[in-house]
Amino acid sequence: MGQITAKGNKQVQNKLAKLAKGIGNKRPVLKRIGVALVKQVNEHFQKQGNEQGGWAPTVRGGQILRDTGNLAGSFVFEVKDDSVQVGSPVDYSEWHEYGVPERNLPVRRMLPLPKTASKIAEEIIKKYIKDLTKK
Repeated sequence: MGQITAKGNKQVQNKLAKLAKGIGNKRPVLKRIGVALVKQVNEHFQKQGNEQGGWAPTVRGGQILRDTGNLAGSFVFEVKDDSVQVGSPVDYSEWHEYGVPERNLPVRRMLPLPKTASKIAEEIIKKYIKDLTKK
C-alpha cells in the first residue's frame, strides 16, 4: 500500500498557527458577542419590543420603559472564562423582563431570546474565524 504525505507551505502553516492562537484566546470574540447583544437590547428599547412583538403599553402612556432612561442605559456585558453575560444591575429590570402577574406587570423582554442570541453569537464566531484566516 502506498503512502501519501501532504505538507503545507509556510503561508498555510502561518495561517493555521494564527487561527489556533486566535481560537485559544476567546476573550476577543466573547467581547464582540457581548457588544452585539447589548446593541440588540438597545434596539428593543428603540422599537419598544423584541423579536416576538411590541411590549404591552404602560398605564401612564408615553414611551414604554423610558420614564427616566435609567433602565434603558443600564445594560452591560461581562466576559467570564468561556461565556459572556448580558444584564442590568437595575433592581427592577427582572420585574420587566419576566413580569410580575400579581402586580399586573406584564412581561417586557428586553434581552434577546435565546435563539436570537445563539444566532448572533454564531455569526460573530464565523466572522471571527474567517478574519483570523485572512491575516
